[in-house]
Amino acid sequence: MTGTNEKVAVIRVITSRTAKAFSTLKLTLEGKDYSAAASYDAQGNVQDKTDVEASLKLSTADKTSVPFTVESSNQYTVTSNDPNTVAVQDGTLVAKKTGNAAITIATTADTTHYGAAKITVNVNVTDQALAAKVVADPATVTLGRNVKTATITAKK
Repeated sequence: MTGTNEKVAVIRVITSRTAKAFSTLKLTLEGKDYSAAASYDAQGNVQDKTDVEASLKLSTADKTSVPFTVESSNQYTVTSNDPNTVAVQDGTLVAKKTGNAAITIATTADTTHYGAAKITVNVNVTDQALAAKVVADPATVTLGRNVKTATITAKK
């Protein structure tokens, strides 16, 4: 029986959800910043931005290591594809022997971030000194009436 005393019950269900953020990554190496982040493609799908690359030259003679810093929105890993050539030690890239190696900094998958971000550092290790040294030739120069000039050269 339907009468005027019937009432329709409206039940509202309230759920909470945490909005995901995009994975972001920033590498600071030799005073330069390199940034990568996941994003949407034209079809609205989450994609991983993996086209960020950096290059670094190390030397077993004089520039054997370079420190770096990483800022990330979520957890990340730092790996070398050839740790016998370039190793990763406590926030520093260390040259072990001559050759080439790729260092990959990448965010790791988790439930709070969309996609992943990746930066690749291509490292070339040489045995030649990279820092030029400016020296006087001869080492001690005394300027006077007879000697008015000195030759300064850069040597590697």
